[in-house]
Amino acid sequence: MTKLFVYGTLRQGQSNHDLLIGRYLSRTPDVVLNGYRLEEIDGLYYAVADPRRRIVGELYHFKDESILAHLDAFEGFNQPELDVNLYERILHGDIHLYIRGNYFDGPE
Repeated sequence: MTKLFVYGTLRQGQSNHDLLIGRYLSRTPDVVLNGYRLEEIDGLYYAVADPRRRIVGELYHFKDESILAHLDAFEGFNQPELDVNLYERILHGDIHLYIRGNYFDGPE
């Protein structure tokens, strides 16, 4: 089983929730995830590590990991045609989570 925490437009009632409809086994609303805060950049929200903060979102359970490739493309993560990631997908325990990617790090 694959677990995914969402906090933005993928939440139920938000503009991109349709990407999840019919794909998940269960949804738990109002889940608190410690160790992150939300940061807004150009109208988009990103989770950023912050040990003193927490964010509230939804936890989804999927049968397998096949949903992740679909969402990786949507979130701009690990796509061959992109040099940077808009989001990064990480594991927080056994829960997948998209956080702010290296797109915002600027030139090296």
